[in-house]
Amino acid sequence: VPEGYTSLSYLTELCQKGIVERYGTITPELKERLDYELKTISSMGFVEYFLIVWDFIKYAKDHDIAVGPGRGSAAGSIVAYVLRITDIDPLKFNLIFERFLNPERVTMPDIDIDFQDDKRDEVVKYVTEKYGQEHVGQIVTFATYGPKVALRDLGKVVSVPLPKLEMMSKYIPTQGKNRKTVKEVYESSYAFASMVNQEEMLRKILPAIYLVEHLPRNISMHAAGVVLSGDCLNEVVPLTKGPNQNVLTQYSKNYIESVGLLKMDFLGLKNLTVISDILKKDRKS
Repeated sequence: VPEGYTSLSYLTELCQKGIVERYGTITPELKERLDYELKTISSMGFVEYFLIVWDFIKYAKDHDIAVGPGRGSAAGSIVAYVLRITDIDPLKFNLIFERFLNPERVTMPDIDIDFQDDKRDEVVKYVTEKYGQEHVGQIVTFATYGPKVALRDLGKVVSVPLPKLEMMSKYIPTQGKNRKTVKEVYESSYAFASMVNQEEMLRKILPAIYLVEHLPRNISMHAAGVVLSGDCLNEVVPLTKGPNQNVLTQYSKNYIESVGLLKMDFLGLKNLTVISDILKKDRKS
């Protein structure tokens, strides 16, 4: 926030400029809707949230990074529209602000933001450099053992031949309504049970396979989630390093809000990259 402003006065000024750019003539209906939204945003403590989102979207648009027009409940906000966070006029389409924010809502606001996927990391880098590496991190996800992987991994530990494990894993349905656990397959498939019973070591480790299913196998990085913290992140959550040596919270997305952190979704979309490339080639020709 520039000197001489509070967060609210700066957001209000940006909105007043933006509403003139978007609509030209300011009707009583427009003024009433904008004042109402700003009052709600302020009373719920999300003024800084809007300023942060406005800032990095402005950076993306100023640096020729394609940004999605907005989706989900945030499209119902005229504040988001006049700040050019979204490009859908909520009044024209009669969209409801309360779906996005209202005093009874207990969860954090969630503006889903789409960037072209080959430049998403540029926006994350900008946010990290602006607020400092110690205040910005991405979110861990845990890949879990599915039934097939549990069978293969534990089978290899006790030296069951890999071709046999591959053949057995074909009996385990993992898609849709027919998906089954290893235990369910063992109890319902005679062919699968016969192959297990032929291998003494496999019979011994079968209870272990049942236990391992659905447990975490390794860590990865959440495709979109970025967290920002006023305090240093390592004072709020435990941290680790991800596959590309980036800082990750050790708490997954479901636990981030419970410790007072705000998750923002920076989603990379391939179709925005394709559209951006087409537009660039079109301009050249």
